[in-house]
Amino acid sequence: MSLRAALLTMIGNAPRSGYELKASFDGSLGFVWQATHQQIYQELKRLVSDGLARVEEAPAGMMALIFAPLRMPSPWV
Repeated sequence: MSLRAALLTMIGNAPRSGYELKASFDGSLGFVWQATHQQIYQELKRLVSDGLARVEEAPAGMMALIFAPLRMPSPWV
């Protein structure tokens, strides 16, 4: 599985901030697969530029970018 596919799956379940994605990643896959904050944010930027994700406004009081899917890609991303 690629980092791209993992992030798309996570934001497909619920829109999340990069921090929340990193925490989820570390909690579910971190013991077998490490991804740095930098790798996650670079891939999120690519997902947005490729039209697969969008940035949403964060809830009041939250200083973060929230990422959500625009469309679900084919299983062969």
